[in-house]
Amino acid sequence: DNRLQVCFFSATLQSPAITELSKNICSRPTWVDLKGVDAVPDTVHHVAYRVNLARDKRLVQSKNKEDGAKRTPSIIDDASIPGAKDGSEDADSTLLKQVKQQVLLGIIDAFEMTQCMIFCRTNLDCDNLEKFLVTHGGGQRFNGSLESGPQSKYSCCVLAGMRSMDDRRVALQAFKSGVVRFLICTDVAARGIDVRGLPYMINMTLPDEPEPYMHRIGRVGRAGAMGLAINIVAEENLRERVWYHRCS
Repeated sequence: DNRLQVCFFSATLQSPAITELSKNICSRPTWVDLKGVDAVPDTVHHVAYRVNLARDKRLVQSKNKEDGAKRTPSIIDDASIPGAKDGSEDADSTLLKQVKQQVLLGIIDAFEMTQCMIFCRTNLDCDNLEKFLVTHGGGQRFNGSLESGPQSKYSCCVLAGMRSMDDRRVALQAFKSGVVRFLICTDVAARGIDVRGLPYMINMTLPDEPEPYMHRIGRVGRAGAMGLAINIVAEENLRERVWYHRCS
């Protein structure tokens, strides 16, 4: 008669971690699964751009010989990564990272995006992409001010694990309020963030498991609004090296 009734809520109800946790702390729990493990929101449309290096490597050139269009060079800071350009597979991986940045610009321009979350795999990938968009937008990096108004067509800030909690809070607020157009983030931003009416999200790299993908795309298509999830993926048999910060 004196037992305590507790309700637990999880966005990952079917995950092994939650299942194991329930066994340890619950006695004969009742499970209420609103959607199911394989539920995909019908308000989200999914598309993929498959990078073909033979076709797309021209994008990393500063000047396209065919149309004379000047491009901002891709920014890949790999100085701290031993052997990042040694060997054909590593060289292709570096080129792939450079091409993806140029493909992202093309997508942003094609959709005339004014608000989008961009997911990267690591903190280093986020840093590289931030530098690239800032350079392409004229070199004005987000200064942390929430009252200066929209800064540039490619204005961006980062929400990732190696940024301080204050930096993350300011970055999210700047994105929600429209001070910056693009929020570059790792999976730390894949859960628990609600940006009303967010129309686009882009995966620069896909996660290893389906569950993080479900969380990422859950940032769009919320509350009945339509959303577009765009995935920039590599062609078959092309591997992208995972680059991390090398911290002392």
